[in-house]
Amino acid sequence: MEEEEIQEAVVEADSEEGDKMADQNTNLCIRCGKQRVVVKTEKEYVNSSLVYTTITSCPDDTCQGFVNVMLDKEKLLREKIVENHEREKLIREKRMRRGRIRRKLLENNHSIK
Repeated sequence: MEEEEIQEAVVEADSEEGDKMADQNTNLCIRCGKQRVVVKTEKEYVNSSLVYTTITSCPDDTCQGFVNVMLDKEKLLREKIVENHEREKLIREKRMRRGRIRRKLLENNHSIK
């Protein structure tokens, strides 16, 4: 009986520590690892759902500046990827149209003879 109680107590302690660790580590700076500070919280309705947006910042201003530069670079990269995807999609569509036109011309030439 005592061993089971001890095991249950250990499991409960581990789960409580895990919950505390998860709460503490959820908002760390990606560059320096410090706990981020809440700068602004907004509430807005999207369709019929209430959405909370929380803006956080690193307590070290120079570190946050570096993080902002990194995020801006990533954003530009994602925008370029979307642009390239759209451009490639248009090129594929043009190729498909040309192929259809050629096939129709060939079919018309064969049916005339």
